[in-house]
Amino acid sequence: MGRTWRWLGLWLADAVLAAAVVYAFYFLRYADAEAWAREVMRYAPHALLFAGALTLAVAACGGYEPRVVRSGSLTLSRLLMASGLALLALAFVGFLLRDLLLWRSAVLPALGLSAALLWLVRMVFSRLHAAPAVARRVAAIGDEPFLSRLRAIAAEGSFLLTEARALAEVLELDADSARAFADRLAATGVDELVVAARDRRGRLPLELLMQARLRGIRVADYAEVFERETGRVDLDAVRPSWFVFSEGFEGTRLEHFAKRLFDLCAALTLLVLTAPLLVLACLAIWLEDGRPVFHVQERVGLGGAPFRLVKLRTMRRDAERDGPRYAAENDPRTTRVGRILRRFRIDELPQLFHVLAGEMSFVGPRPERPEFVRELSRVLPWFEQRHRVKPGLAGWAQLNAPYAADIETARLKLEYDLYYLKHWSLAFDLAILLRTFQVVVWGNGVR
Repeated sequence: MGRTWRWLGLWLADAVLAAAVVYAFYFLRYADAEAWAREVMRYAPHALLFAGALTLAVAACGGYEPRVVRSGSLTLSRLLMASGLALLALAFVGFLLRDLLLWRSAVLPALGLSAALLWLVRMVFSRLHAAPAVARRVAAIGDEPFLSRLRAIAAEGSFLLTEARALAEVLELDADSARAFADRLAATGVDELVVAARDRRGRLPLELLMQARLRGIRVADYAEVFERETGRVDLDAVRPSWFVFSEGFEGTRLEHFAKRLFDLCAALTLLVLTAPLLVLACLAIWLEDGRPVFHVQERVGLGGAPFRLVKLRTMRRDAERDGPRYAAENDPRTTRVGRILRRFRIDELPQLFHVLAGEMSFVGPRPERPEFVRELSRVLPWFEQRHRVKPGLAGWAQLNAPYAADIETARLKLEYDLYYLKHWSLAFDLAILLRTFQVVVWGNGVR
């Protein structure tokens, strides 16, 4: 079972628990015990609203992040914050739609009990997820450094790596030895055999793979497993055939239309809601460091076409007198107002106009400067492939990797960008935006 389905299952468990809790409190406080079926239908909208508000708040506060789920104290703090956020959302919906108003005598204890149960579910989930008895068992054959990377992933608790053997050694096995090897894998409960070969042409142990399949063991390619477990691609494993034969990359016309419609509606809504904040930010920049309040740079967009990106200025006016360079952590060029704007991503609000103009999307790879694109394209294979989609305000790479301050970090971000390029969908975009809200609240990765 992949990472997406595991965390989707946890989300579903949260929603069911939250709905059950609100039913319990409504029945205790208000329900007619003799007409329970009627009461179930009566409170269904309230229960669904409660479950939706709480689980979305948990997601926005990072409650589905693996590092959070594995930590009891971190989980508790995020659940408490999510409960407060859910209470505000429920109060807002109840104010707009009186029929969906949840009374304090039910919603407050329901939030408290839900937070406790969700914490308990996470503790059980975390223990079971890492338990050898239920962990997915994986064996691997292949070359270095792929085998070492699989060992590192297994060490994080994603699966139990029972065996990792060099492909050169396995290729020396005769038919009887290959059958014996497959028998041993089946006897030890191996669910999946990963082929991590640097070059598969003429180097596949076909007898072993066939015998493994006949014994019910799934045979998987290393690149597929690496993507599934890490949420990024291994750039060393990407070949032209990966772009040609892999599923994904191109959405349907309906998906493209839905993404564009969402961009337009969300950008217009946010511009209306944040207009006063944008005016105050401009005034603060002008009072501290004078004009200009906006910073304009050339960036590379869809298909490699350049466009002029507008942001609120967060650095001194002479920040690039020595030429363009990457932003650094605690960059001394950043002004005091600029640090606050960057902390809450307020400096990026003018990019909403680029979304309206169709030059950017809400979610996509970060638009890079032409100077950096030329440099990175020379040293990183497939870098220009990230321009197959519109750049975005938020993105999968922006969430999972720090600012690209060097080639290695740029490489890591490219691996996340290629993963997004392959797997993008409107649902994936919405999940990225929820996590981006969490980043804005907690200020992760600000420079």
